[in-house]
Parts: sequence; C-alpha cells; structure tokens
Amino acid sequence: MVIMDKNKFNLKNIIEYIKRKKLYFGVALVAVVLLVFAFLAGGELSSTPQSDYSVPKILAVSSSDEAAQEVSPSAVTITQKDKESEDKSDNTSKSKSDEIEKSKSEQSVKESSTLSDNSGSDSQSVNTDNSAKNNSHSSSGVSPYSKEYYYPVSSDSSANTSSESAPNSDSNGKDKYKTDPIPEGKPKPVEPQDQEIEDNHLTCTFSISCATILNNLDKFNPEKIELVPQDGWILKPTKVTFDEGESVYDVLVRVCKENKIHMSSRWTPIYNSHYIEAINNIKEFDCPTDRFHNTSGWRYCVNDWYPNYGVSRYELKNGDVVEFNYSCVGLGADLGADYAMGE
Repeated sequence: MVIMDKNKFNLKNIIEYIKRKKLYFGVALVAVVLLVFAFLAGGELSSTPQSDYSVPKILAVSSSDEAAQEVSPSAVTITQKDKESEDKSDNTSKSKSDEIEKSKSEQSVKESSTLSDNSGSDSQSVNTDNSAKNNSHSSSGVSPYSKEYYYPVSSDSSANTSSESAPNSDSNGKDKYKTDPIPEGKPKPVEPQDQEIEDNHLTCTFSISCATILNNLDKFNPEKIELVPQDGWILKPTKVTFDEGESVYDVLVRVCKENKIHMSSRWTPIYNSHYIEAINNIKEFDCPTDRFHNTSGWRYCVNDWYPNYGVSRYELKNGDVVEFNYSCVGLGADLGADYAMGE
C-alpha cells in the first residue's frame, strides 16, 4: 500500500489515487450493494414458510456458546417476525372459528325454540322429566311384556323409544305411553313426574313368588336351579309401610333392599316406567317354554288385578295387596293375567 505524503494531500492527488485503486473501490461498492440487497430481501423472508423453525433447529443442535454465536442477528430477527406472523394467523383463524360456532349455536337455539313452541306445554313437562331420568337409567326398546314386542306397530310409532315422540292418543284409544284403556273401576296410572309424596305412613302387603317355575324345571335355566326355593316363595306375604303417593316400584326397591333380595330394572321411556328385569337373579327369558316365543318374565299384580301399565305408574293405596309372580307361559297366561302394556 502506497503511503501518501501529507504535503501532496490535495484533490488532484486524491483523484489520481482513486484511478489507480479503482478496482478495489469497485469491489467494495459491489459488496456494499450486495449487502444492502441481502438485508432488504431478508425482510421479506418472514412471510415465507421456509424460514419456519430454522433458528430453533440450530439452537437445538448447538448447545455451546460458540454455536450460538454463529447464528446471525438477521436470522434471529426473521424468526421473531415469523413467530409474530404465525400468532396473528392463529388468532385470526380462531376468531373466525368462534364466529362460526356462535352462529351455529344461535341457529340451533332458534330451531329448538320453534320446536318447543309447537310441542305444547304438556309435552314440555314430560320431556323435561324424561331427560332427567334418562341420565340415571339406561334406555331400552319395547318391553317384552307388550303386544308390540311380538306384533310390531307401524314404523312411525315404534321408531322412537322416547316419550317425546309418543302421541297423546291413537286410533285404538291408547294414551301416549301405549296404555290400553283402563278397565272400569280400576285405578288410573299416575305419572312418576306427577308424584306427590306425603309423610303419611300407610301399609300394604307384599310378596314375591316364582312357583310357576316348579312346573317347568325341565325348561328352566339349569345354572339357576338352586335359586328357585322349594316352595316357590322368594318373599312370603309381608306387611310393609310406605308413604302416601309412592308407587309399586318405589316400595319394591325398598322391600328388596331390606330383605337382601337381588333386583334389577331398566327405565323404558316409551312406557314412562321401570321394567323389572330380574328378582333373586331370576331373569326374564330364563324359562323358555315356547321355542318360538320366549315370554317368560316377571309380572306384578295388585288386588288380584294385573295392571296394563308399568310399576312406576301405579300409585299404592292403604291396604293394597301386591304380588310379583314369575310367568313362564304366554305373557302371564299361567297366572291368569292378560297382556300388560309397558310393564
């Protein structure tokens, strides 16, 4: 490098010096232009997906201070911009999704309110009670103690098993819970949602029998023979106390619990009542006397009458005599009972 004399430091000498060193100055100028272009181009990389996770990869692989120093400040800046852009994009999409969900929710509320207006106040009260019961009881289809079980009705009336879809009455005079007209002089059903329990202790007689199985032991489930008492009595006639307004089902649950007798049931919304599946571990269909139609199961009787509605809908009165009998033939034909709807 040539050292310039201070005495010759003038404009003419400077111009001559630049001419001699123009190659160096040209290279430097090109370098500066490239750096400026790279810097400006780097600001646009933040909107491209290729730069995503570039810096985190380097930082994850290089744990030493030297590797961290090799990361350029521009790369860190690009990553920060990418992260901000990604956060803004996520927030935008989330807000759009929230608006869509809110719109759907408002639409469903409008539809449900329209349906509820058309259904009437009576249907609303029944639906509210049934929805609460369905949370604690498993739903089931048509009861095996009903005519519909063997003689299906039209698809419109049997497709839905909830009380919401049940009509108030049909052409046969049945109510919305498929109950045949109640014989004259017999108590009408009281819906569980309409129960009014009063602390007024009354008494009734309760009994549980499976004596009909003794005449059909060859057809009874052989694995459960030991569950059948020799005299057929699971619970001999016993006086029990109950509160005014309680149903047959309410008292049955308490009697079985107090006497340590197994009992299982299921809620059938279409009949708005519980259905007794098993007592003393003797279940429905355990005694198939007919190979084509197994109709064995439990039936209940009050004052020598087999009601044509479910145990949850029969409100007990003082002095009632309640019997639970196992039927092996014809839906209670061996008990002298007719068809019972929704038991």
